[in-house]
Parts: sequence; structure tokens; C-alpha cells
Amino acid sequence: MFGAEVHGVVEASVVQQLVRLSGADRPGITAALLAALDAEEVVLHEMDQLVVRGNLTLDLLVETVEGQDLA
Repeated sequence: MFGAEVHGVVEASVVQQLVRLSGADRPGITAALLAALDAEEVVLHEMDQLVVRGNLTLDLLVETVEGQDLA
């Protein structure tokens, strides 16, 4: 099971959000997440990935249009 935190900063009609995901690591998680963000036309500015003892933590700084739902 993954937990997620989202923190946002609004500039005009563009919203930058820091998304943090964490949980058990499995092959394809990062690729599936990035494909889903791409399908929603989300701009990825920065990504940090850490795996410790089989647990994955991903931090993504993304840019969306104001009102766009990432849930």
C-alpha cells in the first residue's frame, strides 16, 4: 500500500505541487506513475527516488493547470 502527500504553490493558473509516494518497491511502479502523469499532461520538473530495504520513496515536483485533479 502506498501513502501520498501533496503540497501546492499557486502561480497564476499554473500550480506546482510536491507529490511524495512511499511504499513497498516493485518493478514498474515509477514507469507506471510517470506514464499516468504524462497522460494527464502533467509537467515533471524534478524527481528524487530512494529505495531502502525494499521500500520506495518518490518525490516529484510537478506542474499542473489550476483545478486539475491528480487524485
